[in-house]
Amino acid sequence: MGRDKDLFDKLLNGEAPAFHPPMFLTAESLVGTKMTWSRSAIHNAFLCLLAQRNPVHLANNSQLDLVTGGISDFTNPEKHHIFPQSYLRGLGFGEATVFALPNFCFVPSELNKRILDESPSRYVAELKKENPHLIPLCPMTAGYWRLPGKLYY
Repeated sequence: MGRDKDLFDKLLNGEAPAFHPPMFLTAESLVGTKMTWSRSAIHNAFLCLLAQRNPVHLANNSQLDLVTGGISDFTNPEKHHIFPQSYLRGLGFGEATVFALPNFCFVPSELNKRILDESPSRYVAELKKENPHLIPLCPMTAGYWRLPGKLYY
């Protein structure tokens, strides 16, 4: 939205800003977008698309209330990591991996606190015991469980 503001500011000043929106999104541009970039169109579209999927609580399958239901502050970058921040930092990963947009999901604060610094393979296995409906979209050996050059489980 911040970039949109710059375009509108130019229009208000009588300038004709160049506007060349990308017509497609690459995996690299998605991974290269950080959760901390709250003014990024990709960031905002990603959150809207996630919200539109009617996310559920991973432990009990109840629908999440994204407005008043205990979801940690969306603008707070240390929340909602699939690969928790302290887990990745403990493995030597830096900001680019820790805050990559695909490392985000909607998680209520109580569950986020419970997960802490666990690896996804460990906490997903525990959650599957509580919630038999929890089915990862693909096997733990597939793409979203992999980080550059390593598999974490």
